Amino acid sequence: AAHKAVYQASKRARKSGAQDLVGSRLQGLMEGFQAALPVLQDLGNRSMQERHWQRIFDRLGEPLPDQVFTLDQLLSYGCLLHADFIAEVSATASGEAGLFQLLSKIKATWAETSFVTINHRDQDDLWILGGVDEVVVSLEDSQVSLQTILASRFVGGIRQEVEEWEIKLGLLSDTLDEWLACQRSWMYLENIFSAEDIQKQLPAEATKFMKIDKFFKDRMRKCN
Repeated sequence: AAHKAVYQASKRARKSGAQDLVGSRLQGLMEGFQAALPVLQDLGNRSMQERHWQRIFDRLGEPLPDQVFTLDQLLSYGCLLHADFIAEVSATASGEAGLFQLLSKIKATWAETSFVTINHRDQDDLWILGGVDEVVVSLEDSQVSLQTILASRFVGGIRQEVEEWEIKLGLLSDTLDEWLACQRSWMYLENIFSAEDIQKQLPAEATKFMKIDKFFKDRMRKCN
């Protein structure tokens, strides 16, 4: 609005034949500011982290200050001459911030997720893993989100942490599959070898199962 007002005033002065040196000067300053505005907006990006500022100062050929630096300093370093580069760094910072928020959401999900154990057959101190449907859904959603993050061109700044989480959730997925498979097998065999006649008919197999039975019950007791 200010730029438009100055321009109209200068235009009226030119039409009347009067010289408007102040208006012309002010118009020139406004046009210069308008040209610099995109760079100033990029520099004001709140997603910019130290690593992004380091790239900018490296391009400007100046050391990154340990303390607060000012816009006047950046202008004196010629930041307006590197508008395209600064725009690229700013866009990268915004992209990385979005990915970081997505990763933070994944981390928060697993900080709040817990497994539930339930009593088995109303027997004292005998527990099995309860329903895991919600856990599986969260696991699948998180793994898809991690793949989305890794596929982004902005992942560079957080790639290591994302890959660590990919490994963690992959291990969790494998562990959960083995855990449920083990539990299903134990429940099936426990139902068979709980019968005395089966124990007498298959004494060797019953002895082997008793060792497995003790191991499984001890582990589930610790999980409860």
